[in-house]
Amino acid sequence: MSALPPEGNLTTGGVGPSGLPYTILRTTRFHNLLVLVLGQPARSGILLVPAGTDFQPVEVAEVAARLVEPALGAPAGWVPDMGGPEIVSAAEPARTYPRVTGGRGPVVPLLVPGRIAAAFRCGVHLAPDRPAGCGTFADFVSVAAGPSGYEAAGSPLRLAP
Repeated sequence: MSALPPEGNLTTGGVGPSGLPYTILRTTRFHNLLVLVLGQPARSGILLVPAGTDFQPVEVAEVAARLVEPALGAPAGWVPDMGGPEIVSAAEPARTYPRVTGGRGPVVPLLVPGRIAAAFRCGVHLAPDRPAGCGTFADFVSVAAGPSGYEAAGSPLRLAP
């Protein structure tokens, strides 16, 4: 299980004590979010990434497929987390995105201060014990940048007309 305990805000401060039945599936970041984040700074020519932070991006369609079972079943409370198939440094997607979309510029690690950034450096947002799916970020960007679904007409990637 992840470093984020199931007794987090949703269960102790809201849903859990309400007595209402619920199911919570916590996932790692979607590929689409990384594209959105990486697409904006890419215009400046410099990609800043959080130093010492890893990501475990997951494909949206794979999460949707995983959600079907709990959605059709009885409420299960906090179900096992779900993460993408690989854990990568924040710099890896930042290098992959411009390489595939035709961008360029240096990737600069930046030490982000604060408790939340420190928690991310410790991996609380990851699910290392629950890798799922097979779609990596590099695969996603390669397909998205091609004519089959997304076009890399500027940044970020967007749906083709």
